[in-house]
Amino acid sequence: MDHLSLSASVAGLVSLALEVRRILDSYVSGVKSASDDVRRLFAEISVLCYFLEKLVEFQRSDDSNGISFDQTSIICSAATIYQAEVEKLYKKLEKLNIRGANGNKITEIIEKIKWPLLQEECEKSVASLQRFAQTFQFALVLENCKRLSKTPSEVLSQLEGKHREMETTGSTLKGMLVPVPDQVAKMADEITAVLQVVSEISQLGGKIDNISRGIDRLEDSLKGKDVCPIENRRYCLK
Repeated sequence: MDHLSLSASVAGLVSLALEVRRILDSYVSGVKSASDDVRRLFAEISVLCYFLEKLVEFQRSDDSNGISFDQTSIICSAATIYQAEVEKLYKKLEKLNIRGANGNKITEIIEKIKWPLLQEECEKSVASLQRFAQTFQFALVLENCKRLSKTPSEVLSQLEGKHREMETTGSTLKGMLVPVPDQVAKMADEITAVLQVVSEISQLGGKIDNISRGIDRLEDSLKGKDVCPIENRRYCLK
């Protein structure tokens, strides 16, 4: 199995997501008046970090043997695109990244800094993080992970077929006046969300290479900062 492509794609996203989480954690802990939108943003980045950690664990397990990931696979492409989105969020929150002071001083400084996101931006980021987390949660099921190891066109074909199957099952059950099982409804929702992601990635096409180059520049700028390393990620997630 080619673990290297997936590891490289996910590693940068994990580090960046953990850095955003750390900044938000400091803000939420230090600013008593932090809005519900800010707390939701913190919660969603925490969920994303959790599923990324689980994906790394899954990748290292025996269950992933026989699944090959390369840069054209949907999961690697998704990680690249998601990292670019998390990078935008990081840049907006960077001014809240206070270091070199004790807890009380940090709180005092943060409280004087205006929250950098408008409510609409915050809500949009929350929705994006939810979609990102759902994709990686979907990938943790072995059969789904096999699907996402393929190219966008292959994944679209397979998932569209599976989605039609779920819709047919739901319609048949409703026609029989039988409630649709929660598991079937949940699976249909997950497939719908992932189909949206796959469609977006297919439309981006060659832009992914440009995104990757931009991410490389950001990672260079993060070198030397106190970013939680991948191998210690379990201690960074509360």
